[in-house]
Amino acid sequence: MESTTSNPPPPHRTQEGHLWGKLKQPSSLDVPSPNCSKNDIRRLVWDFMEKHDIANFPRPIIHRIPNFKGATLAGYAAAQLPEFIEAKTLKVGPDKPLEEVRFQVLSHPQKELLVPTPKLRRGLFNRLVAPLDCSQQELRALASRRGIDHDSKPVPIASRCKIDVVVVGSVAVDRFGRRLGKGEGFADLEYALAATNHGSAVGQDTVVITCVHDCQVFDCLPPDLFAEHDLPVDIIVTPTKVVRASIFLPKPKRIIWSLLTKEKLDQIEILREIQFKEKRIGHDVSLMDDVPVENPNAANTTNRKKVKKTKRQLPEAQKSKAQSTTDMEGWFTVFLGRIPRNYPPKDLQEVLAARGFEHNSPGINLVIKPVKGVAFLNMDPSVHQHDDVIKQLDGVCLGSTELNVQGDSKYTGVKAPVKKYRLKKIRRNRNPRSVTPEDELPTIPNEKRANEITERDVEP
Repeated sequence: MESTTSNPPPPHRTQEGHLWGKLKQPSSLDVPSPNCSKNDIRRLVWDFMEKHDIANFPRPIIHRIPNFKGATLAGYAAAQLPEFIEAKTLKVGPDKPLEEVRFQVLSHPQKELLVPTPKLRRGLFNRLVAPLDCSQQELRALASRRGIDHDSKPVPIASRCKIDVVVVGSVAVDRFGRRLGKGEGFADLEYALAATNHGSAVGQDTVVITCVHDCQVFDCLPPDLFAEHDLPVDIIVTPTKVVRASIFLPKPKRIIWSLLTKEKLDQIEILREIQFKEKRIGHDVSLMDDVPVENPNAANTTNRKKVKKTKRQLPEAQKSKAQSTTDMEGWFTVFLGRIPRNYPPKDLQEVLAARGFEHNSPGINLVIKPVKGVAFLNMDPSVHQHDDVIKQLDGVCLGSTELNVQGDSKYTGVKAPVKKYRLKKIRRNRNPRSVTPEDELPTIPNEKRANEITERDVEP
């Protein structure tokens, strides 16, 4: 068993403040109703933690894994588990409340830390390695979201690895191990992808741990809400206790393609590659929005008739753009200037995501003008508060350049800077006597004009 004498000292409760925020004593939550949905339970937890100030930065916590008060205590407690101590390779989620867990893994040179590739763009895992003779402060910086984005290295999908422990964030869990994330399904999908790639990196015996606040632990979530693609947990760690799931729930074994849409496939590049491989093997990779057609000729005839009767339709890109413009009525806009032109737009997206503003997440629309070096962050006021957004973006940098952040004029009364362009003045010949027939020619292409002048000026 690995020694833990090199561990940093445990955090003090005073460093975390009062674990229950504005509440004077601990409180628990109950399921809203027997027929409630997953989103109803998520909304219940988010509203409760916001109302009673049980969450830390980033705020608001809606559509996020809550960074709960006591996350450092829970992360340290997770590192004391026998499963954690014996594990050699651990995969830890990128969420803010799991930062202490990542720090604890990096504090053990014998352990290997894997983190999910952001949005699964170029693979499944990234490896985060601490340099030799690294200070505690440098380790904490490496364990942060910025360290994940800038210092982690992709793991080739063809390589083989065996993960002993997976640590995920959660919005709600129950004592049976049922888990709810923020609703995007990335943790479930990552586990299913890992089970069928990297030489079956995870399996049914892989230990899954989650760190949550005590108020996020329910006695029992409705079993009907969960299916085989949902990832359960084995151990629940809170700032005050450790709860081991009372029953064993099967973990995802494969990708269920019929639950995925073409839009999801376009968002995650690695899925196309895996879908192609599984199709060649003979697996059914039909998506949710794939409609099987028994008679292609009949289908084509039907489509032709519909085209004749319907009016001219907008292209999908214009349709989605018009729809998004309509949906953003009443939103406020934050101006971002001084964006270096040598950085691709995805770098700005990753920097903003580290601040809690992920592109295309609910209530957020980011428009980048890389040529002009500006961007516009459109935000829904029902989800994000204008002043809180300005505070969170204070001092944001892209590389070594600090960006110019200005709020919406509706809130600040100051308009965003508009670059003025000087019109080039046309030089005119003020001496009418020197005007030649050539000057009176209309503006025409140079080559054509040259030929016309040549033919006119040549003497017979």
